[in-house]
Amino acid sequence: METPALGVTPTIPDISLNNVLNEATPIGELKDQLNEVSEIKSSMEDYKSDLKNIPETIEGKVADMQQVKDLQSEISQLEPISTDYNDPDKLRELALRSAKQQAINHFAGHEKQLQDLMNQLSKKKSALKGTDCVIDLFKKENNPMRNKTIMQLLVPGLTFQAQYRSVVFLDINPSINFLISNRWSAGLGWNERIAYDFKQWSFQNQYRIFGPRVMVLFKLKQHFNLIASYEIMQTESVVGGLRTDEKGKWITSYFAGVKRDFKLSSRFQGHIQVLYNLYDPEKTAPYQSRVNLRFGIELRPPKKPIKKLV
Repeated sequence: METPALGVTPTIPDISLNNVLNEATPIGELKDQLNEVSEIKSSMEDYKSDLKNIPETIEGKVADMQQVKDLQSEISQLEPISTDYNDPDKLRELALRSAKQQAINHFAGHEKQLQDLMNQLSKKKSALKGTDCVIDLFKKENNPMRNKTIMQLLVPGLTFQAQYRSVVFLDINPSINFLISNRWSAGLGWNERIAYDFKQWSFQNQYRIFGPRVMVLFKLKQHFNLIASYEIMQTESVVGGLRTDEKGKWITSYFAGVKRDFKLSSRFQGHIQVLYNLYDPEKTAPYQSRVNLRFGIELRPPKKPIKKLV
């Protein structure tokens, strides 16, 4: 091996890693990309910690929502039911308690109006017979007389009217009414007048009158009725206090007024009628006054047994 001559220094290129990386274009670009990846990785670590906190943040926001709170409250109320679903008595008790609570919440602020309405319903129920529940108060029957027998539709009665002149007059009027509906009824009767003189202690047949009488009644409310009546009476023909062979005269009368019923027993009820004679132009009506007071008694039909709700 030959050795170079002394005094000559060989030139050695400057080779370093930086120079290599800087001079090599592909390798320099790779360095920049590695730096970017490092930065992205650092950012992802920060985002990862934030992502871990997202479920807790969402859960807190959801828990603060009013709808969720209401739902949790309802679920807590249903928990006792789920534990006692095998006990019917406890289920019924829980349902009743829940219904009462809902009703109280629904009418909050309207307690006075609710109490007034309950009082009105109580009065109406006490006034109407045969109403076992509130639904019966508003139930409307198409034909309330459909299921009644003929004996339940007929109301026999007896009405009296007393007057006094020189003798005592007593009108006796047997009648029978037919119930058309809960409010309307119509009747037919026969009136017979007897006269008695307490001074002579004898009946006075010359004052006798008789004839048919018809009537129509409308019930305004319990035990209170409007009444209209028509009658035609045969009077005896009397001359000088003696009866003749001449036939008497038929006299018509029209009455209108009120009828008030009152209870005597479970089957019998009394009544008082105050009537006004509407038409008497010739002053021939066989009554002392145009205002007439009558009283009587009626046999009420047997009531149909009430079916109670179980």
